[in-house]
Amino acid sequence: GGQQGGGGRPRLVPPIAELRMVKKQQEDLVERFKRLEQQVRAGGGKEIDARERKLLERLSSLQGALKRKTSEFGQRAGVMEGEEK
Repeated sequence: GGQQGGGGRPRLVPPIAELRMVKKQQEDLVERFKRLEQQVRAGGGKEIDARERKLLERLSSLQGALKRKTSEFGQRAGVMEGEEK
């Protein structure tokens, strides 16, 4: 049925709740990128320091993880990448 995950295991989180969670994570990530950009601009747009670079790498990694989650969600929902409904 609609509540089944891969391998026939029951889903612990309903799909709509999972989608909302991923959307919230994406919104939070966008805000963090904006704050980092403001910090860099406040510093005169100079080259970013080691702390800012580490944060940027972490945010980029989180963005990749969210992209994978979204893709996996779409596959489970029967939507192929690039397909529009």
